[in-house]
Amino acid sequence: MQRFERLSLVIVLGSYAMDYHLGTGKTPLTRVVEAWREHWPQAFPLPHPSPRNNRWLVRNPWFQQDVLPALQARVQAVLTANPKETP
Repeated sequence: MQRFERLSLVIVLGSYAMDYHLGTGKTPLTRVVEAWREHWPQAFPLPHPSPRNNRWLVRNPWFQQDVLPALQARVQAVLTANPKETP
């Protein structure tokens, strides 16, 4: 990641990626995702988008209520800040 010169946002999916990129170690995924503001605005830790995680989504309704709107707003901000660089 450090080789990329102008990364505005890195979406970090799943606990293995969180450990590798954010150095979260054995911190539970839920705790890392709840603390997403600690990595803001450069990185955004998210659970892996696997159907196996549907139960996690049901048990954690705050994710869809709080985290996803913030992510959507951040993606929109990144895209509008660099309109010539989007595909």
